[in-house]
Order: sequence, then C-alpha cells, then structure tokens
Amino acid sequence: MKHEITRVRHELRRRALIVRRTEQITPQMLRLTLAGAELTGFTSLSPDDHVKVVVPAEAGSTERRDYTPRRFDAQTHELAIDFALHDGGPVTTWARHARPGDPAEIGGPRGSMRVPHDFDWWLLIGDETALPAIGRRIEELPERTPVTSIKGSMSCRRC
Repeated sequence: MKHEITRVRHELRRRALIVRRTEQITPQMLRLTLAGAELTGFTSLSPDDHVKVVVPAEAGSTERRDYTPRRFDAQTHELAIDFALHDGGPVTTWARHARPGDPAEIGGPRGSMRVPHDFDWWLLIGDETALPAIGRRIEELPERTPVTSIKGSMSCRRC
C-alpha cells in the first residue's frame, strides 16, 4: 500500500478581514472567526496548513505568526482560527483583545501538504499550539478511523 503525500501550491495573498465572532473554547483556547469578501478564493486543503496572522506593532511595523485555518466556510466567507492563550506573544495579545468589527489581516496559506486518509490508524502528538491542526485532522478523517492523540507541554520560543 502506497501512502503518497502531495504538495499543492496556492496563490499567496494578503487579505483584509474583520473579526466577526470571538468564542472562548476552553480557558486556554480562543477562537476568532474572521470574515470578509477577500476570502473569496481562499483555499486550505490540509489540516496542517497555516496562515500568517498580521497585527500592528510599534512604530508602524507589524508582527506575524503562523496559525492553522481551523474551519473555512466559502459560502459565508468565514475563517475560524484558534489561538492557544499564553503569555508574551504579540498576536496572542491582539487576539485576547479582539472584538467583533475589529480589522484583521492574514496572508496565505502558501500551500498544502495533502496526506491521504488511507492509513490503518493515526497517532497525533502536539502541544497546545498544535491542537487546532490535530482537531481539524480528526474531524476530516473518515468515520471509525482509529486515532490516538497525545498533548504534550508547550515550549514556545517565538509565539
């Protein structure tokens, strides 16, 4: 049995959006739903895709960090992104304070690594920051696919 991983490139675009909703998923996980017409043509084919969330920083510069597109609805032009809440990250700080109607900006995803679902079973391991990708992978697997998921500790050097 051959399990071939394929790479798909996407048009790299920055998109100006707004925060449509905020939802506290757990005490340490926040979901922002971003929306806007600029999500037309947005593509995320793999649970481990990432977009750059771009936020304002000091002196007119910006900070960028990678986040997993948790869910995308092409009909409503809504993109959900989950943020592991921890101390110190400029994008995490921005997400904590975001409110519906606030401007938001993303870039990407640049591409997707398509992993086939035809494995007999899955072992998924990651820290808090990997939970959105792990959750998406589990949701996208065929029903009754055996999955073991293990959460480790977060060791973020540049969040």
